[in-house]
Amino acid sequence: MSEVILNGKVVSDDWTWIESETEWKNRSSQSKCFVPFKVWQSIRSEVLNTENTFIGVQLETSDEPETIANDLKHLQLISIHFAEFKDGRGFSLARLLRERFHFTAELRAVGDILRDQIFYLHRCGFNSFVPRNDQPMEACIAALKDFTETYQAAVDVPEPLFRRLKINS
Repeated sequence: MSEVILNGKVVSDDWTWIESETEWKNRSSQSKCFVPFKVWQSIRSEVLNTENTFIGVQLETSDEPETIANDLKHLQLISIHFAEFKDGRGFSLARLLRERFHFTAELRAVGDILRDQIFYLHRCGFNSFVPRNDQPMEACIAALKDFTETYQAAVDVPEPLFRRLKINS
């Protein structure tokens, strides 16, 4: 079983990646599965009419969050796939899911994820990470504490530093 960083700890990944409708139909009904957005569109009505289904959806950085907004209450995981580390659209997608659409479940960054991005991904709302194979998990966890103070508002700290400071006049 593979590992994932979830809420600052390395844990076994209990989610199963399903790439097609055929795989979905042949899965173990008890497993936690996540699927590409295109597969989700095909199985959506079936899943929504079934109780106790643990389902997640993987979005690409080019996907629009509005396309899945009405389904968020049924999803226990959204995975955002970064095809290359220099594509910043996933950061914006995460913030929109958390702040505009109030997604509160697991939000996972996967793909070309580098240690240097982990702190900023967390600030945008990610609480789960699958870094590139050449990025040590413990180093990625340490990256969550790279900075002790932040200036800008973000998902993790909703007010900028100047509003958080208590200045004696």
